[in-house]
Amino acid sequence: MSNPKITIKDVAKYVGVSVTTVSHVLSNKGKISAETAQKVLHAVEVLGYTRNQTAANLRNQYSRTIGLIVNGIDSHMPNQLIAGISNTLEERGYMLFLTQCQYQDSLFHLKLKTLQEKGVDGILFASVNNTLDLSQLDLENSVPMVCIADHDIAETIDSVAINNSQASFYATEHLIQQGHRRIAYVGGVKGTACWNERIAGYELALKSNGLSKSILVVEDNNQNIEQTLHSLFTQHAQVSAVVCHDADVAVAVMNLMNRLGKNIGQSHVLDDHVALISIGEYGASSFSDLGIMTVQTDLYSVGQSAALRMMAKIERPHSPIEKMLINSTLI
Repeated sequence: MSNPKITIKDVAKYVGVSVTTVSHVLSNKGKISAETAQKVLHAVEVLGYTRNQTAANLRNQYSRTIGLIVNGIDSHMPNQLIAGISNTLEERGYMLFLTQCQYQDSLFHLKLKTLQEKGVDGILFASVNNTLDLSQLDLENSVPMVCIADHDIAETIDSVAINNSQASFYATEHLIQQGHRRIAYVGGVKGTACWNERIAGYELALKSNGLSKSILVVEDNNQNIEQTLHSLFTQHAQVSAVVCHDADVAVAVMNLMNRLGKNIGQSHVLDDHVALISIGEYGASSFSDLGIMTVQTDLYSVGQSAALRMMAKIERPHSPIEKMLINSTLI
């Protein structure tokens, strides 16, 4: 059993070598003969010496820990994201410190300061608020940071973001290829970065196929979205397909279609069928059995990419800012 009272000096005295020699053996550094190394390791086992990894990290000026700030962990997205980050870091000998800021900017800055005071080697933060001003961060005196977002948010910080323009372009293009010509885009908060990016992709797909007129429905309050959608299909009865900003919107559209007596179809262009594509899936369940297509981003891979970028940033702190966009696939 390990004995916390045994020090590296005791090991050196037992073997009859210097403390430096023992340190080199334990750290796998320096040119130490195999015979001496074996004696040191035998002494460590006999005496029950346990290396103080925390103290060793402090001497080497690293902690082998990474901080992660998320808004909350009560949804499907953070779970996949955290798994990708944690597994990738642990494979490289790092541990993850996870904390939540509960959608509060002031709490985000407090958690950021706390992690820095804990001596983490780097900080990741995911799904930060649109209101968060990252330009206020003291990057000169900070540990390396990587931002993970659902849109391109950080100009002066390394970031990994979902390619929203590609996702909505891909969704709209697929519907056009199925023969749809009157395609509406529903949901989102107008003017936000994520919405702007997705609308840009949606409208580019229409324009690229000679369908320049867009049909946009914006409803900030999901509780009223079905009423707004009812107006949409009253005014634009010819709409045969809908690109949904997110999964909640897709569910609202599906419920309304059922009440209106319209069927959900993936590739039909008929009066009683409406094709739906959702950007993102609903919780852990799949829309496939409901006839709803989705354009999804592999959030586990997003976490992996963010963790690898963090490792690279720690190794090369002054490397140029890198902004990575992750594409989505059609399910």
